[in-house]
Amino acid sequence: MEYYAKLNPTQTILEHTQKALELYKQLKLLYSRLLSNEEWELLELAIICHDLGKTNAFMQKFFYQKLNIPFPLALEHNIPQIYHNHLSCAFIDYKDVISKYGLKNYKILCNCIYYHHNRPETDKKVLKYYIKNCLPNDIENFNFPLLAYNLRSKLNCEFTPYIDIYNNGLFTDFETFKRYVMIKGLLHKVDYCASAGIDIIEDNTRDEDGLSAAEKIKCIYPNLRDIQIYMNANKDKNLIIVGSTGIGKTEGAILWIGEEKGFYTLPLQIANNSIYARIKDKIKYKNVKLLHSNAISTYIREEKENGNTDAQEEYQKAKLFSSPLTVCTVDQIFKFVFKYNGFEYLLATLAYSKIVIDEIQMYSPEIVASILYGLKLATGLGSKFAIITATFPPILGDLMERYKIPFKGPVFFHKPGLPTRHRIKFFENRDFDLELIIDLAERYKVLIITNTVSKAQKIYEKLKDKVNTWIIHSRYIRKHRRMLENKILEFAPNKKDRNSNPGVWVSTHVVEASLDIDFDYILTSMCSIESLIQRMGRVWRDRLYDAETPNVYIYDNHDGLNSVIDSQIYSFSCNAVKAYDGKLLYETDIQNDKQAMMEMVYDRKKNPDILSSEYFKEIVKRIDSLDNLLPYDLKIKEVVKLFRGINSITIIPSSIYSELKNPVKSVNGNTS
Repeated sequence: MEYYAKLNPTQTILEHTQKALELYKQLKLLYSRLLSNEEWELLELAIICHDLGKTNAFMQKFFYQKLNIPFPLALEHNIPQIYHNHLSCAFIDYKDVISKYGLKNYKILCNCIYYHHNRPETDKKVLKYYIKNCLPNDIENFNFPLLAYNLRSKLNCEFTPYIDIYNNGLFTDFETFKRYVMIKGLLHKVDYCASAGIDIIEDNTRDEDGLSAAEKIKCIYPNLRDIQIYMNANKDKNLIIVGSTGIGKTEGAILWIGEEKGFYTLPLQIANNSIYARIKDKIKYKNVKLLHSNAISTYIREEKENGNTDAQEEYQKAKLFSSPLTVCTVDQIFKFVFKYNGFEYLLATLAYSKIVIDEIQMYSPEIVASILYGLKLATGLGSKFAIITATFPPILGDLMERYKIPFKGPVFFHKPGLPTRHRIKFFENRDFDLELIIDLAERYKVLIITNTVSKAQKIYEKLKDKVNTWIIHSRYIRKHRRMLENKILEFAPNKKDRNSNPGVWVSTHVVEASLDIDFDYILTSMCSIESLIQRMGRVWRDRLYDAETPNVYIYDNHDGLNSVIDSQIYSFSCNAVKAYDGKLLYETDIQNDKQAMMEMVYDRKKNPDILSSEYFKEIVKRIDSLDNLLPYDLKIKEVVKLFRGINSITIIPSSIYSELKNPVKSVNGNTS
């Protein structure tokens, strides 16, 4: 009799386990120092035993019915079906494991196997009864050469008292927690990859041409910039790097990742798409993957354009984290902080990876707290991180020290030869000056950024019949958004030989950190200081500005106040901007005015009120709550909702939806 483990494709328990062991050997060869010899042995035993509970008659009957094969056993059990992961622990040689590894490791092993699926709990009395009275008959015809002992003679219920993650010390003692996470997480990894038919558990860091991403950057840019030299020389450190937009932080981050596995995270999906395309098309590194909630659309487009890739297969590889470099949103890797059953897979993968956090200041306090707590856990297991940003709130450095997250920095880098690029003008309690916009837009390239879509739409309506005007915001469907992105890049590219066509673009935050654009003037609603500095990076991007007239106009019009902008941070930011009203902003090692404004808001020494702000208190509250969160208390669906703040939602307007739902028939009868 065959005992099955998987369908589509069909695999027996032995075949699936052998496949998982092959992947385990690959992992051990790649990262031998990741675990101790004892931990590698425990992981191997967990892999061997994890699916043996599938030998139960209930599950085998299910497989036989699906395969349309007569079931050879009589199913006479008068009890509800028991989940296979709960039964698998019965196959462990209790006495042998305790003799070799001790009781604590036996507990770790049992809990890793018992919880390797998220299933409802089984009553322990029912579980014991089944193991003693039913399971011996179920496995009468089961042969499993991977274990030397007779399975029927070794079946036992000794593990049942130890299936208790709350009272076994698995999450209270960090060394035990680390061992449990690594063994269970890597068990998940090999199991998922084996089930998905993956032959290579970790893709090579080198492309088909034999070069890694870091080596390709060195070929393209033989004369590295200071920031890139620094990051390349400090690959063994956790770094905080602050540099102005367009200084080469992305390439520096890839050099810092080097030959190791890396995750590159950005706040916005549009920014992720941009960096992914840049790595793939400009750096020519093909072994990179994109992962966010809408990434499948990118793979579908690539499949249509190239014809040599399978969109579903590429997306599956991205979700299994088998690529050496993954560009993703933080929700894809930091959701492990909520300790749902299965979180160990992500954390164990990060333990041998490097994490790049790009523009950390753009996240809400809740997401910042998740990132910081995640870095605390990940670095404790061996991970490294680099925070690269145009602005860094000093209070975050204080929080990292408070929670004992090791780091070096922040280190500041500036564009050589560009000490001044912006002169600002602040208008208190004033809205946009439409006459000024029209006057400027008749001669120059003008960018307007608002805090809300509704505000952008109102301004667009007032301008569209008076001057060349376009609008871009987050509510466009993806197809139209991409068209607008290309159009704004064509209108105001960051190039010396660009056209001089004048006009005005009205936008929201979507252009803050994703598009390499360069306008002549910006008029913006007042916002938090870090967003304001990001917005400045969209004008005079790579050009020296020293004129007496401003090229940055800031309007204190309360746009989005309290709804999208924290009122205290807004007030602190207004005070910082007022101090530099009418001035050229210097960006040098000697005088860094933008960082000084950041410090006026987020440095506890220069602004003690930040410690009593809701921003700071919310971060501390969330980190402490995550630290005290009971393991497996939350479900994965709940966790996804908790990260909704960074998951862009694509809304299809009803008119477009109707058009897609009821395609128009052409004259020849075909649909279009």
